[in-house]
Amino acid sequence: MPSLFLTMTTMDWITVSSMVIGAYVLRYYYNYFTRKNPLPGPIPFPFVGNLLQLGLDIPKVARHLDLKYGNISEAYFGSQRSIFVSGLDCVEKICSPNTSIKNNSFMYRIPPNEGFYEI
Repeated sequence: MPSLFLTMTTMDWITVSSMVIGAYVLRYYYNYFTRKNPLPGPIPFPFVGNLLQLGLDIPKVARHLDLKYGNISEAYFGSQRSIFVSGLDCVEKICSPNTSIKNNSFMYRIPPNEGFYEI
C-alpha cells in the first residue's frame, strides 16, 4: 500500500496547506477577540502583529497609540503583546508602593529594573 504523502499531487499539497493556514488564522482571531483583559489598540495580523501598521520606532508608536487609543493601549510586535501606559495618573497608580495588591486593580507589579530606578 503506497504512502498517502507520496500519492499527493501539487494541488493536494496546496489545498492542505491552505486549510492549515486558514485554520491557524481563524484560531488566532478567535483567541484575539475572546482574550481576557482586552485593551484598546489596532487589530494585529497573524505572524507579524502590528509591525506592518506601526513600524519599529517605539517612541513614535507609543505617541500614536496614546493619541488614538488613550492612556492604556496594546500592540503586538510579532506574537508578543506589549502594553503601553502613558499619563502620570496611570503610571503612578501602577508604580505606587503604597497600594496593596488587594486594593490595586492591576494584576502584576513592575519587576526590578535598573532603567526604571533612573526615572
